Amino acid sequence: MERTSKSNGDGLASPGDRLRVALRDVGDVMRGAAADARAGACARLDHDRRQVARGLEEVGRVLDQATDLLREDGHVGVALGTRRLAAGLDRAAAWTASRSLEDIGSAIGALARRRPWLMAGACIAVGFATGRMLLSGEGVKPH
Repeated sequence: MERTSKSNGDGLASPGDRLRVALRDVGDVMRGAAADARAGACARLDHDRRQVARGLEEVGRVLDQATDLLREDGHVGVALGTRRLAAGLDRAAAWTASRSLEDIGSAIGALARRRPWLMAGACIAVGFATGRMLLSGEGVKPH
């Protein structure tokens, strides 16, 4: 005796077939949503990258102004170090502004492979700075 399944009118012969199609459709929707989220995150990160470059430029300008004041006050050695720091920040700002997110990520990864202790130290320093900022804001109450 041959077993036949009833069609539900949409050309699918069994509930298993309908389930497979539904799962495939859900997968397509999820892949589309992930692609949209990734594109939005990349756009936000690119905007943040430009803001970081502008911030580095501003810090460099302030340090240049401080260099002039330090030199006038007779602190020539400190002024020279400050000038070098300002020049380094200007180079970092230009580099950040001219690179894509992929380039920046690749450069950070290459640096982490070449000098892992430097990256570990930088992460620790960022962690301490972040902790200090968070702790300094604990006493502030929202209105």
